[in-house]
Amino acid sequence: MRVAAPDDLSRSPAVLVTELCDLLGAVEVARWCADLLSGKAAYDDPARPSVTWLGGGPAAAQLQRGNLIARQQGYWPRVWAASGLLYAWDQEVAATDVVRALGDESWRVRVMAAKVVARRKLNEATERLSELVADPNPRVRAAATRARAAVGTSVHDIVVRSNPEEEGTQARGRKPRRPAGGGPAKAAAGKESTPSSKAAPVALQNRAKVTAGDLDKTIAGAMSALRAGADRDWSVAAHGLQWSCARTAGHVADDLIAYAAQLAGGVRTGYLPFTFAPERRTGPAGLLNLIEASGALLSTVVRAAPASARAYHPYGLADAEGFAALGVAEVLVHTHDIATGLGLSYDPPSRALCTRIKDRLDPELEPYEDPWTLLLWSTGRVGIPGRERVRRWHWQPGAWREDPSLR
Repeated sequence: MRVAAPDDLSRSPAVLVTELCDLLGAVEVARWCADLLSGKAAYDDPARPSVTWLGGGPAAAQLQRGNLIARQQGYWPRVWAASGLLYAWDQEVAATDVVRALGDESWRVRVMAAKVVARRKLNEATERLSELVADPNPRVRAAATRARAAVGTSVHDIVVRSNPEEEGTQARGRKPRRPAGGGPAKAAAGKESTPSSKAAPVALQNRAKVTAGDLDKTIAGAMSALRAGADRDWSVAAHGLQWSCARTAGHVADDLIAYAAQLAGGVRTGYLPFTFAPERRTGPAGLLNLIEASGALLSTVVRAAPASARAYHPYGLADAEGFAALGVAEVLVHTHDIATGLGLSYDPPSRALCTRIKDRLDPELEPYEDPWTLLLWSTGRVGIPGRERVRRWHWQPGAWREDPSLR
């Protein structure tokens, strides 16, 4: 694996790592970076490439100053290694070490690891990122916040702002939900809570399915509502979120495109390594066009997908209906966020659609008289009398619910 040091250290790390991948293969370069990051490999191991392949001229300058460990700057090779994983990647060999690096003693390493998490959309890093947003170092906090936004929507404590009313509440799923009609579910000390605190699962085989047509109607309704505010200031915060209305719209388009790509590619081992973002200064009309186009892409892929199609989601391989349901849910709740932030009114295409989304993505969710309010409550956006406010949740689109062979 030993190769000569690069002959031109003025080139960027992106160019150098790409050249090294041409020489050794992307998997081998990713494995070397992961070993450096985890401490399995020494930065000055003569049997390995020079770290100047990862850090370029700055790395060469650091090496010329003497032993990094003796100078108490042993974090630099880990920083360069994480940087290398931005350009050379293999999920199987590197993901675990990147997530662990989020807890590195050096803030520089934590920042760079968060950048890799964002680039590679490592959903398994969500729990650690939740801790890093309170990191003492402001650069780490900023990197963690950006990474949480980029990872996606499988765990949705990402953007909902803290609310004084919610202090002291528990993460959804950590504690029995309260019955719809009254106070908290009671349980004897030291015993499990009574089954009545949860709804009986929907009979999945007999329920009404979520379809591409539902996605089309949801997109059309969202466009109708939001285009009424296209002349307003979209730099204002979306209701209840840390994001502006413009950024929230970009996030919706990103989700829809990502879902379409996952399903079309049939990727079963992780998220596809790409990030979609609108061009800078894209106005409201352009953002809405992006949502409409990306929704059409997902709808087309859902219609074309065979019944056997499955693709990766952190909570189980999802089928076409699962991705359609994810798309509908994202458009519904984020249209609510944007519309409310802009002072517009918005209602879903139908309450029955909200029920189908609940039945597909969270069949054990306790029913409520208004399915739209229930969907907003289950995603932390509104309160329901007698129930705790939700601060953290995730969808469950896994097709294993109806296909035992995938369990």
